[in-house]
Amino acid sequence: LQTSRRQYDLVFSEPSNPYRAGIASLYTREFYESAASSLRDGGVFLQWLQTYDVDGGAVDTVLATLASVFPAVSVWQTEPGDLVLVASARPLPMDAATLRTRLSTEPFRRAMPAVWGVDDLEGFLSHHLANPGFAQAVAAGEAGRLNLDDANTLEYAFARTVGSGSSLGSTAVLQAARRLGFARPVVSGAPVDWAKVEATQVLDFGPGEAELVKAAYGPPAHTAFRSLILHSSGAFAELHNEYERRAGGPIPQPIMRFYVDALARSGHDEAVALVTAHRRCARRSGDPP
Repeated sequence: LQTSRRQYDLVFSEPSNPYRAGIASLYTREFYESAASSLRDGGVFLQWLQTYDVDGGAVDTVLATLASVFPAVSVWQTEPGDLVLVASARPLPMDAATLRTRLSTEPFRRAMPAVWGVDDLEGFLSHHLANPGFAQAVAAGEAGRLNLDDANTLEYAFARTVGSGSSLGSTAVLQAARRLGFARPVVSGAPVDWAKVEATQVLDFGPGEAELVKAAYGPPAHTAFRSLILHSSGAFAELHNEYERRAGGPIPQPIMRFYVDALARSGHDEAVALVTAHRRCARRSGDPP
């Protein structure tokens, strides 16, 4: 980035863990300045960041350092334990209708179910943890404690927690963002079913962390949490019975995959049709139809 005059629409930094020698240099303000100067107008910089073997102070340092260069930084979860920080010179517009159209076309139509197990806008937004206001709030709280080339504190901050079993967890980021009022993405245009977003979000975190998220959400998230726990504990007969009680009524797509798997395991006649209709569920769980 420092030796080339090329300009890019996208720069994605996914190095190894910051506690490994030299890697934390790719989390410094100077590196972010190089990335920013190499972006075209409207360009985006993406930073991978782990949430395992790390404490909150180290994550705050990364957010504050990135926000010192890029005014708009949002936080997304790609999978449990991994974050992507989306940075740009100004907030990226998110129009609901445009996103729904894009998600219904290739390559997103097939990629999203295969990678994230979702097939609509609400599923996509369930991976959003914090909007740009959160990074700015963290930066203000850090009071200038940044990761610099000549004061690289991050390498040692990460190293202190390696092997300790400590994990910040994506839920901690989400909960902090909720407390500050910065958890929900800024989406314009057509309406978004936020109850469905929250229910899907509970499922994204898995049994270990989902209870922390569920406590802040309403009934749809509570139902999703119950289905998640029943499935993870192997209570397939109970899920089967629950599906029978709800048959004929609307069942949220994120929860339906648990019922599909339970029916398939019991050899129910309806299972084949349901598995065909909800192929994304089978892909995500890895269970055969």
